[in-house]
Amino acid sequence: MNIDPSELREERLRHPREEEKIPRSASAATGNGLVVISLTALLLGLGLTFFLYSLNQKLEVRETQLQDQLAQLSTQLILLGQQLEEGSLQRGVLGTDLETVQQRVGVTQNEIKRARERAEEIRQEQQQKVDMLNLQLVTKAEVEEVQNLGVKTDTRFDQVDQQISGVQNEVASSREELEKTWQELSSMGLLLTEQGKLIATTGEALQELKQQGERDYLPFDARRRQKISVADIVIELRKADYKNHRADLRLFYDDKRVDRKQVYTNTPLTFFVGSDRVPYELVINQVIKDQITGYISAPLGKLTTSRGLLRPSN
Repeated sequence: MNIDPSELREERLRHPREEEKIPRSASAATGNGLVVISLTALLLGLGLTFFLYSLNQKLEVRETQLQDQLAQLSTQLILLGQQLEEGSLQRGVLGTDLETVQQRVGVTQNEIKRARERAEEIRQEQQQKVDMLNLQLVTKAEVEEVQNLGVKTDTRFDQVDQQISGVQNEVASSREELEKTWQELSSMGLLLTEQGKLIATTGEALQELKQQGERDYLPFDARRRQKISVADIVIELRKADYKNHRADLRLFYDDKRVDRKQVYTNTPLTFFVGSDRVPYELVINQVIKDQITGYISAPLGKLTTSRGLLRPSN
C-alpha cells in the first residue's frame, strides 16, 4: 500500500502533534528516573573498575613472589645436583678404600691364624717331649717305691679295719649292757627318760629313789572336783582321760594358777617354784576314771614333808 506524502501533510495539519498533549508532569518523572539509573550505573562501573584494579595489583605481587621462589628452587636444585655428584665421587673413593682395607684385614687374619696354628703345633711337640722326659724319669726304683707304698697302704687299711671291728664290738657290748640295764630298771618299776632321769612307776620304785638320797618325794592321790595340797603345791584334777593315759591339771603355787593339759603317765612335768626357782617334778603313774595317782619331787631339803590334804573344789 502506497501512502501519498501530500496526504500525510494534510493529516498532520488537521491533527496537531499529539506529543504536545502529554502532560509535563509525566515527562519530568521520566527524566528523573533516567538520572537515577545513570548514576547507579556510573557508581557500579567505578566500583567494578576499582575491584579489578586491586585484583590485578595482588596478582602481579603474587606472580613476582612465585617467580622469586621458582628462581630459588632452581638454584637449590643446581647446588643439590653438584653435591650429589661430589657425594658419588666420595662414595666411590670410600668404597675403594674399604675394599682395600678389607683385603688387608683378610690377609692379616690369615697370617694370625697360621701363626696360632704353628704355635699350637710347637706347644704340642714340646709337651710330648716333656711327657717323654717325665716317663724316663720314672725309674725302676720309683716303681719299687710305689709298690712298697701300696703294701704300706694295705697294712694301714687292715689296721683301720681291725679298729673298726673293735669299735663295733664295743658298741654291741654297750648296747647289750644298756638293754640289760633297761630290763633291770623295768623289773624294779623304774624308767629312764631321754634326759637321763629315773621315773618311778610303782610304790617300791619310789622307795628305791628315796634311798638314793638325791631328791625328796611325796606321793599324791587326786580326784576330780577336789584340790589336794602336796607340800606347798595345790593340785586340781580337771579331766582324767584313762583311755589315752593322760590328764588335765591345774596347779596353784607362788600365788598363781597354772593349767597343764594332756600330761601323760610316767612323763615328768617340770616347773619352777619360789624366788630361787627350785625345779619341781610332777609324775602321774596311773590314770583311772576321775582319779590319778603319782608323786611330786624336788631337790633334797627343798620340799616340805607334810602329807597332801584333801580340800573341796570351788
